[in-house]
Amino acid sequence: MRKVPPLSWPLAIVFAAAKARGDDKVEDALISAMKRLQDDVLQYRNEVERAYTERCWSRTLNTCQKNNFNECSSRYPNQTCPSAKYTVVTECGTGDMCNGLFDWSVSTVRLPLALANGPENNPTDTDIIETICYSRRTDAFLKEKFAKTDAFWEDKGVYSPPTMYYGALDGAFRIFPARQSEYCGVYDPRSRPWFRASVPWLLSNSTGGRDVMLIVDNSKSVGEDKKKKAMFQNASKIFIESLTEQDRIALVQFNGDAQIAGGYTALVQATKKTQEVLIKAIDEMKPIGRTNYEIAFKTGFDLLKNSSSLEDETNCNTALIFITDNEANYPAGTSAAKVIALVEEEMASFSRADSTQIFTYSANNNEQMKAISCGTDAIWMGMTNATVANDLIEPYFSFFSIGLGDNPANENFTAWVGPYQFATGKVTGITSSAMVYDRTMNPAQFIGAVGADMKMEKIEEILGVTGEEAKLAVQGAMKELRQTPNITCPVQLEGCGLEAARYWTGGHASMCEMSCQNDTSAMPQECSGKDEYPDNLWNNTKMEGEPYQERTCCKIGESEPSKECPDLDIYGVPKLSKMEIFGIICGLIVFFELVACVYWQSGFSFLECFKCRRKRSASRV
Repeated sequence: MRKVPPLSWPLAIVFAAAKARGDDKVEDALISAMKRLQDDVLQYRNEVERAYTERCWSRTLNTCQKNNFNECSSRYPNQTCPSAKYTVVTECGTGDMCNGLFDWSVSTVRLPLALANGPENNPTDTDIIETICYSRRTDAFLKEKFAKTDAFWEDKGVYSPPTMYYGALDGAFRIFPARQSEYCGVYDPRSRPWFRASVPWLLSNSTGGRDVMLIVDNSKSVGEDKKKKAMFQNASKIFIESLTEQDRIALVQFNGDAQIAGGYTALVQATKKTQEVLIKAIDEMKPIGRTNYEIAFKTGFDLLKNSSSLEDETNCNTALIFITDNEANYPAGTSAAKVIALVEEEMASFSRADSTQIFTYSANNNEQMKAISCGTDAIWMGMTNATVANDLIEPYFSFFSIGLGDNPANENFTAWVGPYQFATGKVTGITSSAMVYDRTMNPAQFIGAVGADMKMEKIEEILGVTGEEAKLAVQGAMKELRQTPNITCPVQLEGCGLEAARYWTGGHASMCEMSCQNDTSAMPQECSGKDEYPDNLWNNTKMEGEPYQERTCCKIGESEPSKECPDLDIYGVPKLSKMEIFGIICGLIVFFELVACVYWQSGFSFLECFKCRRKRSASRV
């Protein structure tokens, strides 16, 4: 057995225990299984990237109409109820006689409810429609992969290749094999641990650390719309929670004046305690007063400058994130030109200006903020009533992944996360994920991530240990397999490269120099005929409105939902329906009426009958 590196002491403890039991192959079994998962993820990544290059093809779009399956409303064409050796859907029973339906011939699409805003929960955003259509072309690859008898996984007690899925940066998600979701319209891949672990900006060891200056509008207009306030709060918390202890952060809230959360005088290490302080300030927002961009930017730059003089400066990427709604209305005479001049002056005296990127967010009709953004090389996104918190973090994620996809050293890069609780099935496990790129652009553009899972119960079988011991072993194995990507640091864009980043943020509306639209090396290919895109993606809606258990619970070996589950596993008998219970009660009533009628017709009252029976009993004694 090979020597265990010093960093993997939890793994060493478990492996030592395994050796004491005479099992010298435990280490190799776990590591080889995790490496195989990485290989599967990279194969799937390649397939998704190939499918993406075909997203504008007529056959990709023409065959997409009514050819996808919705997580909650669709019945699957070749669904089956597998045995417990594959998995157990606990909501349907113990796996003895009941389980949940799966289909290894198709995949399932999940969409956050805010994105499924068309008839029958169809998306209306053409980018999301494209994502669903091109990702469907990976079904043939997955079907073939899962159809093969895989001796490797069977040897590990895994009787089918692990679940695989693709989450796009626009929020669309596709998972194979198909299965029903317990909760509908709530899954957003961008907020899940496996996705966040695959984004360079969020990889804890991706750079020497990063600085984030978060500036959030707290003026009266924000509080006038509860949905807007909640979005500002949720987006701010996502930014804060995405950081690690290698990063630094400060939070400024502004109205007519500026307030520094926590009373800090510079950016501070993003420890859990720091994050709690800042999130508390976000939760306690009480919007009031006017909107002063100038004091907000000035305070933010003061904090950045105070931080750059400290010995622990991170010397890599810096992000200034500015979230507002309406135009500035204070002080009197404020204008886009004045704010641009202030920002330029502050950047000129900031030692780390070359490694700083400004991201701005405002109401879609805030022409003042767009002008400020164009004048300061910022990346701007306009918000509407349909905007959700995750939409705000897309440009932030995308920007700091630039350059990663072009470096040959990162070709086989994968990330690990876990153990954590999966969103489906209420089980825990680990995930290997890899980033997906549009490699037709220069630099390659991050468009999403793929992942594959291993359940802890299977890992425990491999290791021969359970609970905390198995968890420590997995964490040690992930340390051994963890890779450090080669990151562009700092990320610097200009000209059409910057315009491409703006386009990816908010389309043409976010661009400043429209002449860059003709630069095919920087701008993504635009598909034609968007007005003729599929308007109904779902193959069927036969399960629409049905409760989860009635959509998925089944008898093992059968292909339709069964109302007898999960009671067959829980009580050993099928559950009685309300009509069946009513029928039994009615039957008992009729029975007693018939008995009463017999006695009545024989001329006896019940009391006389009772006395007669006592006499007969006494005569026998």
